[in-house]
Amino acid sequence: MITKRNVFLVAAACSILLILLDVFDSNICSSGQCFDFIYDVLFPTAWIIFAVLGFSILMRVMNEKIFRAWAHFMIWFVPVSILLIVVSPNTGGGFLYPSQREMLSILLPILFSVISFIIIAWKYFATRSR
Repeated sequence: MITKRNVFLVAAACSILLILLDVFDSNICSSGQCFDFIYDVLFPTAWIIFAVLGFSILMRVMNEKIFRAWAHFMIWFVPVSILLIVVSPNTGGGFLYPSQREMLSILLPILFSVISFIIIAWKYFATRSR
């Protein structure tokens, strides 16, 4: 069952895990493959997790109908975004020409935030006018 509390707890736990991995990465990993997994797979997905955490905090004070509409969007957008980030090539890089993975890890959370704000505003005004 998807509830406000469950979404918040999962997003908070994932955020804390990512922060702890960043702080203690040298103590956890002793091989290069572990570093590659953390920096190439987990950290690019961090921004989408932080966006979900921010909106889950906002949803705690919103109406249940608004939460349901946002949750239906979040349920499919977040896994698809994480999958796109993970399978995208990580070649190139740099300030002027970032890799496709870097671009997706920046653009998808922004897209998630914009669409979430639109859904929240639309549902808020739709339920308020009744």
